[in-house]
Amino acid sequence: MAVGNRHRNFLNTATTPSTTTSHLTSPPHLQALYEYAAAAGASFVPFVQPVAERAAAEVEYKYHPSVREAAAHALAGCYKALVVAARAGPPITGEHVGQLLGALMKPLATALNHEREAAAADAMLDVFHDVLRFERETPLGVLQPTTLNAIVGLVKKQLEEDGKRTSERRQAAADDDDDDEPDEDELEAEFNLLSTAGACVREILKIGGAQALPTLETQLMPHINGWMAELSDDAHRSLALVAYADLIELAGKENMKKVVPPVLNTALRLATVATADAR
Repeated sequence: MAVGNRHRNFLNTATTPSTTTSHLTSPPHLQALYEYAAAAGASFVPFVQPVAERAAAEVEYKYHPSVREAAAHALAGCYKALVVAARAGPPITGEHVGQLLGALMKPLATALNHEREAAAADAMLDVFHDVLRFERETPLGVLQPTTLNAIVGLVKKQLEEDGKRTSERRQAAADDDDDDEPDEDELEAEFNLLSTAGACVREILKIGGAQALPTLETQLMPHINGWMAELSDDAHRSLALVAYADLIELAGKENMKKVVPPVLNTALRLATVATADAR
């Protein structure tokens, strides 16, 4: 059984999409696995290894983003099932959860960094959000500094990609290129992705508090601060304001003099130019 594997290589990550059974490339099947794992919790543990192996391969399936999205959901269900079992106590422990996380980090992070479809990227980043949230709620010792730094790097990458998309759209608008206009579904998927990135920031602050602020200031906040620019849109501004509120709430009293004035100055500056919703 997977949970009896005491070695670092929890998954057989040599599995590739070309060697998996064809029915697992179907998004409905992968989504059903996620829903079953999420509902079954610890009872799903015997199936964690085979399902996670297949899903870890499908998360880089190149022919359709819906497969990659569903595979990420399935990985989230596997991780949740093992966490639930570890919370209940032996024979499942935090060591087993750590083994699964260690096995998932490389394929999932690689897929996320290469992903260009927002919905699939959102599903992948949400797995890491679950890792942060579960560790905060019930510390199992799986979130090492290197892992946390890796997650920060993944969030940063998504913020950088958003900046590129925004810059390209502004250039297209300046060139009156109507063909590059995104549709509503695309914009919604991108908003959801950035919301998940913001949720990761909040969890990092909840875990690290004031100690997390220097890393966030240098790695993530420069991008989030850009969302408050006068040329920005209300969706980005609203996400930036949520991030600022999290900083004020969670970054520690000793950092208030550093955090609050820039937020207030930005809010006051935009009060006369933002829309009613943003105000």
